[in-house]
Amino acid sequence: MSTNETITAATTATSSTVAAAATATAAAVTYSGVTTSVRGSGSQPSSLKEAVVAAVHADRRDKERRANTVIVSGLMPHSNRSDVDCFRHLTMLELGVDLQVKFTRRLGAAVGDHVQPLLVGLQSANEATDLVLRAKQLCRSTDEQVRRNVYINRNLTPMEAKFAYEERCRRRYQRSQQQYTDHHQYVAGQSDGELDQSCIAMSCIAF
Repeated sequence: MSTNETITAATTATSSTVAAAATATAAAVTYSGVTTSVRGSGSQPSSLKEAVVAAVHADRRDKERRANTVIVSGLMPHSNRSDVDCFRHLTMLELGVDLQVKFTRRLGAAVGDHVQPLLVGLQSANEATDLVLRAKQLCRSTDEQVRRNVYINRNLTPMEAKFAYEERCRRRYQRSQQQYTDHHQYVAGQSDGELDQSCIAMSCIAF
């Protein structure tokens, strides 16, 4: 066997070994990630397939549970009124809907004057979706505190929240780029108009 053939064979063997190791590592990482996601389910999966199935079911249950809830930001607690009453008062006064609330819970720790977000459980996913759509009216409230501080949003998973944030950033960037383009086109149009007027004036003088 020539030197070149020996080098080629060694390189091929090394590549195969690296590829196999990478595949094994990826499988181990995937299994680890999936089993971690179902660790709280109370049962230990005996195979990767079972772990994946358990993770899918857990994710589906979590989404179904979240679909019936909303997150209200900026709704201040009231000393003489429960959070349920505060929420219902807000939705009736500002949005014209009277909802049956299953539960409410403040999220996070109370720190200074920070208003803790309020998790609200509703009767169905349709009610939650309809409320989020109506909540856009809050930005036109006659109450300045509500108009500036109160928002009602879907109860997203951490991954969904990340994607939603990235989508908002993308839309915001596109709007800023469009405004920049429109502004420069307007300025260019004004400049062209002024140049045309100057040319007409010069032509009149020359004539």
